[in-house]
Amino acid sequence: MVQQLSKRYAYALRSLRGAASPAQHDSLSGVVVVAGEWGKGYAHIRFDEDTVTRIGQVMPQGVGPEHPVYLKAIQAPTGDWRVFAMYLGNERGVLLYHEKEKPQWLKKIHRS
Repeated sequence: MVQQLSKRYAYALRSLRGAASPAQHDSLSGVVVVAGEWGKGYAHIRFDEDTVTRIGQVMPQGVGPEHPVYLKAIQAPTGDWRVFAMYLGNERGVLLYHEKEKPQWLKKIHRS
């Protein structure tokens, strides 16, 4: 299932910001999975409650302690970046947005 957020929802994701340590939340992980031609890694983020609410509105089962979500940022071979919200434990997710540049909140990517 791939669904893209409207500009209104993508705007709510502007609260995402890079962090030295991950946010602690029972519904949205503070660790982002990052992948590209260079390999795989992860990044830490912080966010506000509005971000969790907006992501929950587009996820098929919502977002909550029983349906936790993490973000996955993928750099395509063309250089474009795609950001998905994914349920923990399976590969069901939603395309939140894509853009030409690396998201600003992916400040430090830890290689794995």
